[in-house]
Amino acid sequence: MARSAREAVGFGAHIASRTSPQNRYGNRLAASPFRFPIEPTVESGTATLAAAELPETFRLFFPDPPGEKSYPIVTFSWILLYQQYDKTKAVAIRDLFTWCLQDGQHEARALGYVPLADNVVAAGPEALEKIEATQ
Repeated sequence: MARSAREAVGFGAHIASRTSPQNRYGNRLAASPFRFPIEPTVESGTATLAAAELPETFRLFFPDPPGEKSYPIVTFSWILLYQQYDKTKAVAIRDLFTWCLQDGQHEARALGYVPLADNVVAAGPEALEKIEATQ
């Protein structure tokens, strides 16, 4: 199965830039609905994420993303959190993911990830506020 994935796609669970040391599978051009190949780059991944409307549930898939520069094989790394934690954990989790949504975005490219689109970053703080601290 890993061999099939390596031969079929350039990105798996995240988008790796072509210079990323984590990218062991190489890059693949993908066909677009516009009849020309799209190269898997940070820019084409960003174009895909920016063109998507983020639903309230955050469940988002890109089977055929709009836009001439959108790479069609893009996904998020999902983070599943409980809604209740003890106070110490709740504060730590909110702080961690607030950093990920703000300052951490500046680290994404160097780590082989596509920075989140503005609409995703904007929705994050409201979701983090739903985490409750218990005594």
